[in-house]
Amino acid sequence: MLPKTSRFTRAEFDALLKGGRVRNYPLFSLRFAPGFVGRKAAVVVSKKEAALASLRNRARRRVYAALRPSLSLLPARTGVAFFLRKGSLTATPAELRAAIDEALRAL
Repeated sequence: MLPKTSRFTRAEFDALLKGGRVRNYPLFSLRFAPGFVGRKAAVVVSKKEAALASLRNRARRRVYAALRPSLSLLPARTGVAFFLRKGSLTATPAELRAAIDEALRAL
């Protein structure tokens, strides 16, 4: 889990979904937008990608663990949401970290 200051409120997340830009990567789809207070991040895993809640939660925890040290790469006042794909469920922690770093550096 991220610190409370790095998490979205419902209104902020809705604003990100409405006005954010999208970039696609093999392990996830990234939606991002500027204009937030601080750096904000979220991880979303749909039931289509993992039917069991335990698998969705495990995937979310793995991505949050890989994201936590890389959060400083995110530009200030920017919010991002990672929409995971099936490949991210079986990716190694090193692969996740490398993909997240690459995505955040490209912003």
